[in-house]
Amino acid sequence: MALIKCKNCGHVISDKALCCPNCGYKQEDTPNSEKEIDISTVEDKEEQFEISEDNEQQVNRVLVIVVIILSIIAIALGSYLIGAGKSLSANLVPSDSTAIDSIPVDTVKSDTAATVSTTETICTTDSATSSNDYNSNEQIEEEEIGFKSNMDVMDFVVGNSYSHNGITLRITDEAVYANDNKISTSKPVFRKVSPNKGMITARPSISITVIRDDNRLVDNNNGDTYY
Repeated sequence: MALIKCKNCGHVISDKALCCPNCGYKQEDTPNSEKEIDISTVEDKEEQFEISEDNEQQVNRVLVIVVIILSIIAIALGSYLIGAGKSLSANLVPSDSTAIDSIPVDTVKSDTAATVSTTETICTTDSATSSNDYNSNEQIEEEEIGFKSNMDVMDFVVGNSYSHNGITLRITDEAVYANDNKISTSKPVFRKVSPNKGMITARPSISITVIRDDNRLVDNNNGDTYY
């Protein structure tokens, strides 16, 4: 119980008294009304808080559901991509250029000489059966046209000598010579590359390019040019 002053005479009375015992003034029920207002306000706030808390819980539930769904989709997509990647890797085939680049130069040259062994035999047979005396008019015509066959490359080189830095290179249908010393271990193989260019290969690792226009040979191993 609290003590208050009477609003009429100022006498101290109990806050529970309905009227002042001194002057009989009826006390207004203002404090109780204010308490009721305050209580109702508090109840409204509590109700709003409960509603807000319920809404927040519902939002949290929705967010949890969305996160779960997104996680399932991400896992499924990741599994699909991994499976597709493995399948693609299994079906990949190395390119021919990669396989060729991984082969040593000497091996490529040796294999080239081996693969053209049939052509070597044909060229050797043709050179044995063909006449060495060509009509001068036909020679002039072929020089204007250029190399037309492997045989043309051989005929163009055989019988000529080419020099560079004191080394004289001579090529026959049987061997390759440097300063009259045989440097090949196999018969040279003559091959037409273009009307103006031919290729000569022999073991071991001999690779020479024939340039028809200015009648020169280029050593493909070191770049030396023989005239």
